[in-house]
Amino acid sequence: MWRQRNHPLKVAVLMRLKLVEVTGERFHGEFGAKEGSIECRLGYYIVARNGKWWWGQYALMIPADDLAPLLQKARREGTLLDDFSVTAP
Repeated sequence: MWRQRNHPLKVAVLMRLKLVEVTGERFHGEFGAKEGSIECRLGYYIVARNGKWWWGQYALMIPADDLAPLLQKARREGTLLDDFSVTAP
């Protein structure tokens, strides 16, 4: 998570996700992630009008100066790897 510098009620997140199991029939059949696939999700949380943190429903827009620190933090924490075929520790 990285708190946006010009918007204190918004944090950007970069998630590393692994598909563990598929249950049921897939809508797109053979397309998309397979079991064991690793994908990244870039998004944000924002404080909604009710005062609770809410997952952002639109594209993440952040200042350009905030992107590099978010990616650096993700690398330090092992979320973002240089080689995506390798499983994080």
